[in-house]
Amino acid sequence: MPEGMYGNHAWMYDLIYADRNYEAACDTLHEILAGHSLEEGSRILEAACGTGRYLQHLQRWYDVAGFDISADMLEIAADRVPDVPLFQADMTEFVADEPYDAVLCMFSSIGYVDGTAELERTCQNFADSLRPGGVVIIEPWLTAQSYEVGRPGMTTYASEDVKLCRQAVARRQGNKSRLRFHWLIARRDEGVEHVVGDDHVTTLFSDDDYRTALRSAGFEVSYRGPDPSEGRGVYIGTI
Repeated sequence: MPEGMYGNHAWMYDLIYADRNYEAACDTLHEILAGHSLEEGSRILEAACGTGRYLQHLQRWYDVAGFDISADMLEIAADRVPDVPLFQADMTEFVADEPYDAVLCMFSSIGYVDGTAELERTCQNFADSLRPGGVVIIEPWLTAQSYEVGRPGMTTYASEDVKLCRQAVARRQGNKSRLRFHWLIARRDEGVEHVVGDDHVTTLFSDDDYRTALRSAGFEVSYRGPDPSEGRGVYIGTI
């Protein structure tokens, strides 16, 4: 996620995704990691950890850490998981302080990587962060075939004190998806605010792009298809 995408509106992120079942997704991650012989207490690093919702649940089993490019997101994460080590970094450039047993990149955050060369560099960074026998799990963004140009989208959130509406129409430029989010934000005693964000640009990588990048970094690659708790499925690499 670009560093300034939410800025002082980072508080909206968890509200607009309030219906996402992070706990079920983490149950699935736990199952996958256990299937690759990762014991409870293993060291797990989450790339692009955002506001810490995955870390919140994964810490039930693992010694977790996370990083994100956004200082605003990390500030929220630090409040949510105060005992979890967090640091600010770009996944295309980060260097881990010591080897981890697994690296996770969830919720299609990998789509923010700009092109196949950076995807390969990112996968190499993941590999360099792992001990021998370690595991990487990546939830992909949409492909060019599954991305529906012109599709209008709307997500809402409602409580007694806050009402949110986020809308965008899907656009595409080359192998990039482009979403310009318009927000209507109504808060008790504050009226209605209309915020227009910058273009939300992500790369429409193909299945071959993911597999090639992971293999070039030394991973053996498999793919687990989606179920309701996994979003778009996950690529699993072992090294």
